[in-house]
Amino acid sequence: MSDFYDKVYHECEKVLGEKTRDFLDRQIKGHLKIQPQDLQPENKDVLIKWLKISISLFKGREKSEELMKTLKEL
Repeated sequence: MSDFYDKVYHECEKVLGEKTRDFLDRQIKGHLKIQPQDLQPENKDVLIKWLKISISLFKGREKSEELMKTLKEL
């Protein structure tokens, strides 16, 4: 995996737990139309857009916004 993917994964795991890899990979493949190992910093804005929507649905808006703030700083 890319260094950027590893950083995103690490931050998402704090919120999503053991399902992080499945969730993150599905978001990357489905919305960004790339393979997870190809994730790069230039994909950050689009990834954050979709993660914010998806995570807020099942973890709540506050948790989602906290995580997106962290991801924007990567």
